[in-house]
Amino acid sequence: MKKNYKFIILIVSALVLVTVVAFGISGFKDKIEKVNETDAQRFKREYEEFNGKEVNGMKYTTLEISEKNIIKYVDVHEVEDIFESGDGIVYFGYPSCPWCRTAVPVLLQAAEDAGVDKIYYFDVTGIRSEYKVKDGKLVVEKEGTDEYRHLLKILDVFLEAYMVKDDKGVEYFTGENRLYVPYVFFLKD
Repeated sequence: MKKNYKFIILIVSALVLVTVVAFGISGFKDKIEKVNETDAQRFKREYEEFNGKEVNGMKYTTLEISEKNIIKYVDVHEVEDIFESGDGIVYFGYPSCPWCRTAVPVLLQAAEDAGVDKIYYFDVTGIRSEYKVKDGKLVVEKEGTDEYRHLLKILDVFLEAYMVKDDKGVEYFTGENRLYVPYVFFLKD
């Protein structure tokens, strides 16, 4: 009886191990593929992930982005360098932004027509401040990240005031400018 009990434990343990390994390898493979993907492939994947999805009764438009697009992801320090050097095209946006999704195909086509070989991309997903008006008072719903604050300093002269309306249409100034998207900067010299 003890032999059967040990055999059953061995079989169950082996099945559990095989299951864990199988699911682990699948997830690990996805992570490896994402690590090895180019910026162009990543941009295509991130924007096309929203194709046909519906959020709050709004259906996202379907985009078809070439895997050979000219997008290069940059961080805030690279944005600063581009603005200091004065050369390059910088696109600020994010994949689930409906206006960005409308602008991207036009931007990529215009760049192709003009022979542009690179567009620098900064994804603003989740970094911006969010304010709401509650009971007649302006309330911070979410603080902007340090990275966002740095961007605001770099882009300050180009940005508009961040205004928030209450239910009656009264506007409140948040005390900061806003990086609205999509926003494309064409820098030359």
